[in-house]
Amino acid sequence: MERADILAKRLKELRIGMGWFEPFPLLPDDPLCVALHVYKGHPAARREDEFKGRLKYRIDQLDNEPEREALLVAYNLHPGYKKSADGKDLDLDRRRIRYAQALGREKKTIIRREDSAIDKLAQELALEPAAPPLVFGRRFTRKPHNVYLIGGRPMAKSHARLFGCALAFVAFIVLVMAIIYIGAATGSFYIIKPNP
Repeated sequence: MERADILAKRLKELRIGMGWFEPFPLLPDDPLCVALHVYKGHPAARREDEFKGRLKYRIDQLDNEPEREALLVAYNLHPGYKKSADGKDLDLDRRRIRYAQALGREKKTIIRREDSAIDKLAQELALEPAAPPLVFGRRFTRKPHNVYLIGGRPMAKSHARLFGCALAFVAFIVLVMAIIYIGAATGSFYIIKPNP
């Protein structure tokens, strides 16, 4: 089975029932956790938060708005379709019916939109590398909302910029030192002028 098919199958399983929030159903080595670069060294609660944030971020990037909204409703991420009028949580079927009624569409149309969005999302995830690139031996991945991960530890965008500036400064110093060394070694110029 291709990677995209495996991811699509897992994404379809997650929308069943009350949504994928309770309980968190994914193990650290689950294909979806790997595809979304969820750091498996985190405790379960933090891994769950990271997974939810990354999945919602990827859904929000889908081009087709009706499909995107249908998928948010399916995963119980759309605030307007989480609870019934009496405040009870809605299961997947009731969320679909309520959403279909709001749009004046049939439930089958909503399911088709969900499936189409899931297939597109799975294709996008399958095209990405299985692991983020290495930076000084540590995995470096971009998270939504201007947060980065280095070795699984979160880093704010401002800190990432400072880290980048420090690397650029070190590279500049190394370059200047190399130029001085080469110049002095070849006699192009002298640091201390020799006596005549």
